[in-house]
Amino acid sequence: MNWRTQETLESWSALVPQHVYVDEAMLFASASEVALRKFSIPKWNDDAIYAHDFLAFVTQEFWRSCVNFCFAHPGQFRTEYELTFSAKSGNNVKFGSAAMGACFFRTFHESPVYANDILNIVFSLGRTKKFFKGFNDLPMIGERRDLLEEAAIVVSEKFDGDPMNILEEGQYRAFGKNGSDGVVDILLNKFPNTFGADNATLVDGEGNVRKFHFMKRAQLFVKIYHEKATQKFKRLIEDIEYLGPIPDYEIPRGYHSDGIFIYSDSLMQKIMDRSIIKAGSRMETELRAATVFAQMEELKIINACRGTEGLRPISICELDSYRWIKGQESFDYPHHVCLTTAY
Repeated sequence: MNWRTQETLESWSALVPQHVYVDEAMLFASASEVALRKFSIPKWNDDAIYAHDFLAFVTQEFWRSCVNFCFAHPGQFRTEYELTFSAKSGNNVKFGSAAMGACFFRTFHESPVYANDILNIVFSLGRTKKFFKGFNDLPMIGERRDLLEEAAIVVSEKFDGDPMNILEEGQYRAFGKNGSDGVVDILLNKFPNTFGADNATLVDGEGNVRKFHFMKRAQLFVKIYHEKATQKFKRLIEDIEYLGPIPDYEIPRGYHSDGIFIYSDSLMQKIMDRSIIKAGSRMETELRAATVFAQMEELKIINACRGTEGLRPISICELDSYRWIKGQESFDYPHHVCLTTAY
């Protein structure tokens, strides 16, 4: 476990939850039930969304990770960003992050994407809007432009314009070793707004300020790189077992549907009404912190069961894929809505 996730777990254990209660008995039962199943990781090979060329895929994915957040339109009939595009199988309609990802492929196809390419897109807000043009508007377009601009400037000035050099400098590790930074460390430290701002604080019952490190998009880039490298037989992330949870808006929905998360009446009402939950609020921070706790506990239970049967352990890559799909398939409840650049 990396130290930031460890601190998040310690912060969660010091709180008395007000909005999100984790039923640990249900969590143990659920994890034990699925522990011996065959887990898998995504292939990331959807036509017209992801490049097949490995270098093109990785560089495009880096820029996608910079803006992979907040696709919901609160209170509107069409609730998610939507894009129609052509593929080999005909016209496709995608929503959310898949629609956003298709914008990069629509422009760059099988070509790698460098800092100068992104600086051209963010030259003006009009160009950025044109790049992300879909059936409806992409929420928080101004914030996306700002983050892409910061990321492009940092990559240009510190990594010779090429996102692949971030992986090289991080020595294909998620986290540092022997005083050097890993890829996640680099993203958090050198991209303060794009990746480094995904944290929160709450005051515990004794008046102590507790810090929560969520690192959703920084860790997501490393996770997706590792999964694609596994498919393409490229260099893997050496310490993938230290990667922490990816706390986005789909994962809590699955935990709630499974009876593992129990919500306060006020939180449940906001979710069902698709009302905006304020970023950094007690309610929103508990949702994400509980997700980190639940996933780390679930991972521990699953791997203990697998160890007794001589099966290899899984990492957060497999568990995140399983839990994300569970969230998407939880049709009884919508996901919560938060206008944030974090996820």
